[in-house]
Amino acid sequence: YVGDDKFEMLVIRIESLISKENSNWSRYIKKEDDKVSVQQSH
Repeated sequence: YVGDDKFEMLVIRIESLISKENSNWSRYIKKEDDKVSVQQSH
């Protein structure tokens, strides 16, 4: 069934997007955490 292939590609693309977002997000949160801890040490 041809539609199945397209759906699978879509799922794969979405999953890679999500994982990219997640790694960007966790990096961003880490940066924010660093900022907060720096402010607290002053």
